[in-house]
Amino acid sequence: MFVRVKKRKGKNYAYLVKNEWTSRGTRQKVIKYLGGVVGIEKKNPANFNVDELIKSNAEEFIKKTIQNELKSLGFTDEKNTMRFGGVEYNKRTYEIKKDGKRAVIKNNEGFICEDTIKDLLKFVKKDYKTLKKGTKTETKNFIIKNLANKFLEAGLPANENYFIILADKILSERKQEEEDKKEEEKDDENEEFYY
Repeated sequence: MFVRVKKRKGKNYAYLVKNEWTSRGTRQKVIKYLGGVVGIEKKNPANFNVDELIKSNAEEFIKKTIQNELKSLGFTDEKNTMRFGGVEYNKRTYEIKKDGKRAVIKNNEGFICEDTIKDLLKFVKKDYKTLKKGTKTETKNFIIKNLANKFLEAGLPANENYFIILADKILSERKQEEEDKKEEEKDDENEEFYY
């Protein structure tokens, strides 16, 4: 799936679409309307703190990356939202609205919106777990490639060093989850007793 922009009455609107094969070849099917496209000129370069990356888990780092990118566009940080003009970003739901209506922010090569953010977070939290176990290098390269694509789709800055660090974090979190699961299974076996 990807974001496609259509112009209607002189305004740009974004849609989530997917390609489908038909008897007439490939066709795009609209999955969901995402909102009006908002273009905001970057005010400052995004400010990244490598120490934050190293200290954060993968999910938190992505959330901080989104917030840093929005700050570079001029958004001000409030408790649960970030605002710039009539545009508002909800930090909990990832919704973006302009003047109360759904919107997406055209940024870099992609779009910052609820769906691209959730897709990126879903990959970090869940999708990578479905990977076939290959060599560590194959798995890490697969994660890096997918992170790069999802960052670009979400309009976030692409930095290979961050992808390498994030891939290591994801693999480390995956290993820890597997070890915790084995430990729980071992504890369950030890708790069995007979009357």
